[in-house]
Amino acid sequence: MNKKTKNWIIWSSAFALLVAADQLVKHLVTSGKDNLPLALIKNVISITHTKNTGAAFSLFQSLGWLFSILALIALAAIIYILARGYFKSTWGTWGLIFVAAGAAGNLTDRLLHGYVVDMIKLEFIDFAVFNVADTWVTVGAGCLIIYLFCYFEKEHAKENHP
Repeated sequence: MNKKTKNWIIWSSAFALLVAADQLVKHLVTSGKDNLPLALIKNVISITHTKNTGAAFSLFQSLGWLFSILALIALAAIIYILARGYFKSTWGTWGLIFVAAGAAGNLTDRLLHGYVVDMIKLEFIDFAVFNVADTWVTVGAGCLIIYLFCYFEKEHAKENHP
């Protein structure tokens, strides 16, 4: 098995596990919503159940169809970028995988329910309720920022000056 095939197996498996983890948590929250809210750490973080038909921070309610289309475009773009091998750095590649998993997790909700299930509430700050998929997108964005600031220029310098 060549390196490219191994990478695709690893990336696809990680993607599937991340999406599955998101969907499992959402299922547990939805099926146990009668027992919510539940304080995980009093006055710090709790689990609740909300329905979000909009985007992050519950903006643009009732535009779920638009966010579904944008998620599909993002997923297609990420697959294309990975397939073309544009990122040599682990940070960039894993950043894309985490963003893709987050997009797919919330897209799955929109397709199954017509809304996104949110459940993580930070009690110590006035902040939006979010979910595991949102966390994946944030982790992915962090990885991409590290990639851009630490590796992007080095990778492209090697390509332009062998």
